[in-house]
Order: sequence, then C-alpha cells, then structure tokens
Amino acid sequence: MLIGGVFSLVGAVIGSLLFYGMPQLLSTVGVDGNIVYVLLGLALVQAITTAQAGIVGQLTGLWRRLRQPRLRRPREVAA
Repeated sequence: MLIGGVFSLVGAVIGSLLFYGMPQLLSTVGVDGNIVYVLLGLALVQAITTAQAGIVGQLTGLWRRLRQPRLRRPREVAA
C-alpha cells in the first residue's frame, strides 16, 4: 500500500497488484519471481523517502501540473 499510495483506494489496488501479480507474471515469463521482492523493497524505500503519497500521489500531482493554465509571457516590443 505504501508503494501504490496510502491516501487512496486506487493506490491500495496498485500496491496489491504489484505485490501479488508481478511475481506470478515474472514466473510465467521465465524470470525468477522472487526478484520482484527486491524491486518492491527498492520501490518502498523510494516511496518513503521521496513520495509519501505513493505512485497515485505522484500521478495526481503530475496531472494537476499538466492541467494548470500556463501563464503567457508578455511579448517584447521591438523598438
């Protein structure tokens, strides 16, 4: 849940899909499924240190920044 985002239901779903779905998916492809736990540990450290809102919080922040109206710079007048 920390990786996906604690503050939303979507974050909990993303976190559970990563935790339960990725090992099975990697095993199907032929990669050792236990390697995903190392990756999830690294993602957990990243989420705790830089993005307390998780993946969903980062995507929400990105969406808000993209949706903000851009300020126009005044054109310079040629003298």
